[in-house]
Amino acid sequence: MARVKYAPGETPLLNKHAGFTFQPNHYGQSMFSGQKNDRRRTPSQSQAQQNLMRCVRYWRTMSAGTQTNWETFAATYPQASRRNPALFLTGYQLFLKRNHYKFLNEGITANFMENPKIEELPEPSITFTIQQDDNCIDATENYIARFGIIPATGQFVILKAFPMARDSGQFFTPIVQTLEILESYIDGLFVSITFAAGTPAVDLSVYLSKPFYQSVKYAGTKVKYMSCFSGKSFLSLTDTPDNYAGQAEKQVAVKADETGLEFIAGGGGGLTCETMVLCPAWIALQLQVNTLAALVAYLHNLSLPPVNWGCLYNYFVFSDLRGFAPVGWSLPSAVVWDAMITSLGGTALAGDEVKDTDVTWWQAVVGATNSVFFNARPGGYRHYYHGTYSYVKQTCYYWSSTVYTATRKYGYIIAQSTSPLSKSNSFFNTQGASVRLVKDATTLSDGETGSMVGNDGQIYRTICINGVEWMADNSREAKYTNGDLIPDDILNANWRFLVTGAMAYPSGDPAYS
Repeated sequence: MARVKYAPGETPLLNKHAGFTFQPNHYGQSMFSGQKNDRRRTPSQSQAQQNLMRCVRYWRTMSAGTQTNWETFAATYPQASRRNPALFLTGYQLFLKRNHYKFLNEGITANFMENPKIEELPEPSITFTIQQDDNCIDATENYIARFGIIPATGQFVILKAFPMARDSGQFFTPIVQTLEILESYIDGLFVSITFAAGTPAVDLSVYLSKPFYQSVKYAGTKVKYMSCFSGKSFLSLTDTPDNYAGQAEKQVAVKADETGLEFIAGGGGGLTCETMVLCPAWIALQLQVNTLAALVAYLHNLSLPPVNWGCLYNYFVFSDLRGFAPVGWSLPSAVVWDAMITSLGGTALAGDEVKDTDVTWWQAVVGATNSVFFNARPGGYRHYYHGTYSYVKQTCYYWSSTVYTATRKYGYIIAQSTSPLSKSNSFFNTQGASVRLVKDATTLSDGETGSMVGNDGQIYRTICINGVEWMADNSREAKYTNGDLIPDDILNANWRFLVTGAMAYPSGDPAYS
């Protein structure tokens, strides 16, 4: 900048002269090289300007016949201006618009479209979701740059997409949708795009808004540019000629010299039903499947996910009409319990045969052998009257379905320091105790193992004892069979007043389950 002093009476220079801008000041006049407030363009804006200038230059060198084609096309299919819907684009303006966006999507090396045409985009042809998929846009960088933070799962965004025919450059009606965030990451936000069968080849300019919750509407929410999407056909990704339609009953394969693709006769490889049974990989897989159940029973804890001491339930859970046991399973009766005890040598010995031998689960375990892999673990109990917790890691308390009185049921107890598996008639309906279900009918033989899937997807080990298939883990189901949650936040003082189903965690701690 230079300061220029001029004599009184002389007319000062104003505005632009010879590439400089003159502005009066208290001293005389300031002279700037170019406009003081020249616009600074971002790299993408500069590229857009260059693309537009390239289109203008190409128009000037096109043949008169090609220019006439564009003007005729614009008159035949009038397209309104975005700024003023009452005005329509000329052939020159239409050429600039279509080719300018083609360069934005495909890059500066894209070829010009010289033959305009009209195409149709059936509705609905294109759908969007906010999750990662095979066809998706990585909007992470642009979204963070424009809004500062990736939206959370469960929030919503407004999506606006501008489809453009790849061959003709025709713009279709913008697609506007409100989308729920189905999947997001700390370092990733993806817009998945699905095309219906028969959708023409299109490029998409995709815009997203800032996140909002479904119950909250933000006035003036605007969408901002994320990225362009250009779907690629199989042929466009190979060196196969575009006009090659393939050959009947032949399949694509890589040439032996890896210089391209070729079509070859099908067959000549792979496993048939006859040869599959002889395949070493198939034999190994079958062996793994056949031994999986045994591994589940013998190893430390392979329920999925692992079960610790399970949960405690009052008896009203089992009488609820919504159902607790999955289809084909039920709460064992005292007859079933007594039969198992008898098969294990009677009350005096059965306790040792069913206790888990891992000291992780017991405060101190004496005489345990777990010979039948019942894996009994002491979750203790919740007092029927006070609602307090006792004997976790010391004593097992298991429900049976057999009624003793209107307010009490039969149950079974296994203590850490003694061998008996004893029967009790003092399980009040409001007591919290552990649960083992049995299968109504089983194909397993004694010692064979299986699994049971609970109401909330938990996979439990099972073991066959005395002809009955038992759960080999304490239940920690948190739902009824219809999907309703079982209440688990009952205060001690309110526990004894319950007449409906409820559950609790051993010692009130979810980590124990």
